[in-house]
Amino acid sequence: MPEITSKTFYPFTIKQLMVFQEEIKDAGNFYELMRQKQSLQYKGGTWTIAMQDVEYYKDKYLIGIYKPLREHYSTETPFTFWTSMLEMLHKAEKLL
Repeated sequence: MPEITSKTFYPFTIKQLMVFQEEIKDAGNFYELMRQKQSLQYKGGTWTIAMQDVEYYKDKYLIGIYKPLREHYSTETPFTFWTSMLEMLHKAEKLL
């Protein structure tokens, strides 16, 4: 088993990944959570990736346990950010 360090899931912490996992569970699935976090939107009968002002999104959604991630958030497509976190969550589930 590989050694797990603070760099294993960088820039995310195990605690952040655990909270994210719980949010997905509470929402029902990842895509519903993304709708709630305004990173997906329903337009014209299809789901699309939402574009958001970077600073607005940081202030609204990167709060609490996610606040330290603000320095790593630089995209107008929040779905990209959360998908990276989901991928890291899957890595963590395999290692832990």
